[in-house]
Amino acid sequence: MTIIQVKHPVINQSSFEPETRQDGISGVMLIHNEAEFLAQVIDTWIDAVDELVIVFNNCTDNSPQIIEEYEKKFYPKIRAFHYLPRVYSPNTKEQLELDINNINSFTFYSNFNLSQTRYKICVEVNGDHVGIPEHLKNIYQFLKTNPLQNTALFFSGLNLWRQPDDRQYYISLKDIALGDGDLAYWTVSPNHIFVKNPNNPLFTIVRWQGLQSYYLGFIFWHTRFLKKDHGQGNYGTYSEKINPFLESKIREENLVPLSPQLKQKNKEFQNISLQRFPLYFDLGSLPEVVGVYSVIQILQQAVQHCQANRFTQAEEACRQVLDIHPEHPEALYRLGIVTEQMGNPQKAEEFLNRALQIQPSSATIWFSLANLQQSQGQFTAAVNAYRQALKLRPDSAPIYNNLGYTLDQQGEWDEAIACYEKALELKPQFTEADVNLGNALHAQGKLSPEQQVEYAMLNCQLGKRRSQVGDWLTAIAYYLQAILLQPDLVEAHHYLHLALQQSIPTELEASRSAIAA
Repeated sequence: MTIIQVKHPVINQSSFEPETRQDGISGVMLIHNEAEFLAQVIDTWIDAVDELVIVFNNCTDNSPQIIEEYEKKFYPKIRAFHYLPRVYSPNTKEQLELDINNINSFTFYSNFNLSQTRYKICVEVNGDHVGIPEHLKNIYQFLKTNPLQNTALFFSGLNLWRQPDDRQYYISLKDIALGDGDLAYWTVSPNHIFVKNPNNPLFTIVRWQGLQSYYLGFIFWHTRFLKKDHGQGNYGTYSEKINPFLESKIREENLVPLSPQLKQKNKEFQNISLQRFPLYFDLGSLPEVVGVYSVIQILQQAVQHCQANRFTQAEEACRQVLDIHPEHPEALYRLGIVTEQMGNPQKAEEFLNRALQIQPSSATIWFSLANLQQSQGQFTAAVNAYRQALKLRPDSAPIYNNLGYTLDQQGEWDEAIACYEKALELKPQFTEADVNLGNALHAQGKLSPEQQVEYAMLNCQLGKRRSQVGDWLTAIAYYLQAILLQPDLVEAHHYLHLALQQSIPTELEASRSAIAA
């Protein structure tokens, strides 16, 4: 099943009538740029509901790909909708002024989601609400045998914090929890749908009036403050009163470690003053925090390890992401880069191809695949991959340059030269493309003696650059080309000798490793 594209959203008001709904629980998810924790959220809630209805709008991150993957895995339990009209966020002038029946208002958007659910009880699940599975399981089993009628069960989530280079979790004593009367399991009816918050119409809330209200306690980890932007991207900046309030929440003040002792000492802490439901989860019942760590943070660690040539640690970090989200395209891409660096080009190509199956619109992945294929002498495949990358990034000088070099290797001189010239048109000071152009012209006998001297020096300079980063084979190729252009260039002979001394032990070690494997 593919994601449903919603161009002209319509709400069937009869869908809110209890008589039209089945016994059971629906999860309601509204998603805008929640890729950091979205996989963890779905994984922890999917067994605690009878369906999960996900509606997303205007995402610029990887959220749609994650949603599509999970819908394919769990359909029809997960149904997903891409809401195409623009939706104005909370704390925007438009959210304040637009009628709730306007398709661009956040309130209409919320009720469209609700109208797609099919069960009598609904629960709002946000993209940073990582559930506590043991608590959610108990709630699900209780509600399946004790259906609610005309009731709202409010709940909270503990706000989690992290410190740099510190693996333990913290809470802020000034802002312990989320959920002070705005999050609940509730029985849907035409009187109990989303409305503008009467106390602050910049925000949307369910109309709770007329429902018997109880408090369930703590059932999820709130990961907003673990996000790179602390969740600020989901709000507008309209209200001068609200902006400082939201900004005050992201200050790392009064942070204390989330220890078992802290939880037990404060177990009677109650986030809202409602009668406790018979099934209640106090702060002391919170288990150890697991399965929450941000995918983006792990990937950042993988990049750092790779840049420091810690390839084993980089590989472990990528695989950790794939344990959380098996088809994460960036993790597969990074794993492809790492395994290539570790000397396994065949496995690297497999990872890059898997990444492209999930994210075929990534010029970066196509470019990396082409570079890998070119380095392995798969010139035809590399040319095709470079051309795919150029369809997506026709303004990329490096792609044109590398395509030209690959065509060069196949003797396609005219097309190669055209690619180098296009690269220089896009990036006039692109030394590598300039050198490749000169080398191609020399192969055709089109350089003057003065130009040969100039390009010999440029080749030698590029050789030294590659030597500085340990790319000995490429450096040797540049030194040889410099000598071909100017046979008596002493500097090129000197650096070629040094590069050969460095590269031979490296090649021998690689051969030993291959034999051992």
